[in-house]
Amino acid sequence: PNGAAPRRMPAQYHHPSGGLNSPGVVLLVDHREHGGTGFGSTASSEYFYKTLHDRGVRYETCSLPCADYLWVLRDPAHAEDLVLPMLIERKRLDDLALSIKDGRARSQPERMRRVARACFGAGSGAEADPVRLAILLEGKEDYFRDQIHLQLGPGALGIVRDEIARIQDEEGFEVFRVDNLPALAQQLTTLTSQLVLRIADRKLPAVPFSIFTRAARGANPPPDFAPTSIRAAPPAPLHQPPTRIPPPPHGPAPPPPPPRPPPPPASLSPLPHRIPTTPPPFSSR
Repeated sequence: PNGAAPRRMPAQYHHPSGGLNSPGVVLLVDHREHGGTGFGSTASSEYFYKTLHDRGVRYETCSLPCADYLWVLRDPAHAEDLVLPMLIERKRLDDLALSIKDGRARSQPERMRRVARACFGAGSGAEADPVRLAILLEGKEDYFRDQIHLQLGPGALGIVRDEIARIQDEEGFEVFRVDNLPALAQQLTTLTSQLVLRIADRKLPAVPFSIFTRAARGANPPPDFAPTSIRAAPPAPLHQPPTRIPPPPHGPAPPPPPPRPPPPPASLSPLPHRIPTTPPPFSSR
């Protein structure tokens, strides 16, 4: 059912940094999207498994009640996964044209903002901080030109470009353009890295997955609900800086000890008076 708990996928692909339940940030992908079990392409899913694994991204699929990609913090200190304040919707260019025609281009961003507002506070939207709402726009205009024209008629590309600008300016969404599947995987990797660094840099609001599901279905959170404020430990650097020795607590540092005198030179055996210039005769024995 919609909003069910994340379904664990093969550990050899999804969890390079730990076991299924080890703490950390996990990318959740709706099973109908690229990399999901219901996307229809086994090759696509396998590509995602390997690509995100190789780049150190923990990744699982489930039926998400809102958005196509989101991130959770998994921590044994909490009874369930905590949804982090970043929601991503993926749109292929031809699907964006169809959603302009049937009205989803306006209703889907509005729904994401409403869910973000219910979960993370009244500031979610164009001026949201720290909530990030974004559209991953997939495909090249030249490739989808004919499909877009069939959906919207003359001036179709201009209509699509105007809608992209409206989503950014009026809805307050970020828009990321990706040309193909490898670029999509790279963009998700980048967003994951940015989120991990944000958690280490400052406290962020997070909500239990059940509360997020409830908000996505149109129900308000309980009256006494408040997002959990979290801040994770910063990721360890690849190379640790050298340790500095602190100065003594009181007074100047004592003078360094005087240098040791150099050791006496070792005695050398005298060289022979005459160095032979020809090798000794070769012996057959």
